[in-house]
Amino acid sequence: MANKLNMAIAKTHQVSTRLVGMQITAGNFIAIGLSAVQMTVGFIFLTAGLIAGRWFMYPPIGVIGTTFALLVERLSLGGLMSIRRANEQIEQADQLYYERLRKARLGRAEMDERQLAELQRVEEELKEEHDRLVTKETKKRNLNLPVTIAGMLLSASVGDIFWHQIFEPLGNPWLVYPLSFACAAVIGLTFIYSELYKTFMDENLGDIIKDNDLMKVTAANEREAVQLDVMIESFDRMRKNEEIIKDAQDCVTDALVKDLENFADMVAEGVDVLKLDGQRRRRRVLPAPRNAKRTLYREHKEAFAAFMQEHPDASLPEIQEAFRISRSAAGEWRLSYEQEQEIDEGQYVEADEEADDDLAV
Repeated sequence: MANKLNMAIAKTHQVSTRLVGMQITAGNFIAIGLSAVQMTVGFIFLTAGLIAGRWFMYPPIGVIGTTFALLVERLSLGGLMSIRRANEQIEQADQLYYERLRKARLGRAEMDERQLAELQRVEEELKEEHDRLVTKETKKRNLNLPVTIAGMLLSASVGDIFWHQIFEPLGNPWLVYPLSFACAAVIGLTFIYSELYKTFMDENLGDIIKDNDLMKVTAANEREAVQLDVMIESFDRMRKNEEIIKDAQDCVTDALVKDLENFADMVAEGVDVLKLDGQRRRRRVLPAPRNAKRTLYREHKEAFAAFMQEHPDASLPEIQEAFRISRSAAGEWRLSYEQEQEIDEGQYVEADEEADDDLAV
């Protein structure tokens, strides 16, 4: 259950961050739609006397309100985009100026008077070009600033009519006017936030899209959790299986019986077990493992003997290559083979001597 909750936490976190990204990207669209609605309803309130039950007037007023909202927000969005672009150009000009200036000043400590004079001239030219670019972009920004402010004020003023009608039943002007103007100004603030800080928002959106760290941590933990669950279930199943437990209990019982027999043997031999400082001598309960090298030699004994008969002067590397064994094992095999040959030759000599004795008799 806990592991399932971990996965649910990771998925919930992923969905919540994606929803935040959707809110950021859809902010301008929602603001334009809300602006159209509040302006349309505001015009209806203003022309209530003109309409006077003429229902056919509502569609034209709705079209006029929506169109006017789009034109007003175009002023705000267009101006904010131009201001943001001008700020980016100024920032790029500053960065380019300092990079060129740093490059031109390399090795200034080793320059002579003529080179220093040339460096000063280059610095003046770079500064003049930088100031010209900054001045140009600053003018563009200043020209778009009034247009932007006008669009935001128009949007807030017309939209304030709609919100004022909603909050007017409160009866307190200290609440009605601040609340209505704040709700109408939300649209302009949304445009400012989305356009002037577009670079930062794009970086944040990229982080949201690439945010898979928690899912990776959850996946790594899930692997370990599954392994532990399988191990725990295996232990539970083993406890419920009496046959498996019985085999293990029999092995433990045999070991304990052998230990008691060792203790009895020591007591029978006269060993004072109280003076062993808690370290009792134990005999082997299980037989000693077989020597792997000798077992391997016995399995290949005939083949090795045939090889040595064909190559009596074979070196250790040749034996290694022929039987795919280590150098130490090759030495032991050859020594065992030589000892066996000596034993066989001794037996043959004894047999010949006994035959000679029989002939003499």
